Amino acid sequence: EMFRKYGLAAALLLAGAVPAFAEDSCQVPPVPAAVDGTTVTKDQMLAAIAAVKSYQTASDTYQQCITDYVTAQNAQADKDKKPHDTVLIQSEGDKGTANEASKEKAVNDLNIAIVAYKKAHPG
Repeated sequence: EMFRKYGLAAALLLAGAVPAFAEDSCQVPPVPAAVDGTTVTKDQMLAAIAAVKSYQTASDTYQQCITDYVTAQNAQADKDKKPHDTVLIQSEGDKGTANEASKEKAVNDLNIAIVAYKKAHPG
């Protein structure tokens, strides 16, 4: 009986000793496929615009999730009187930066496709 109590306590201590580098649960949104404005139909162009708008929204949600996660990790570190995990902060920051670049590229590719579409369908 005594051993079991200590066994459980040791297991709990070990669980607490694992670095707080838990993965965030933020879902990376899938990047919409770029379209060729010279060949797409009007419906495909409208679908591409909707897909990019939805990607922008999902990306903003994803980046907010990352920010909230880092904030929560820092708050926990403060509570535990431990230093902030700079590796985690850098890693999460890199995810946000990569997603922002991907969002900008999706918007840029879409704008190029729109210009090409308008040239291919004057009037």
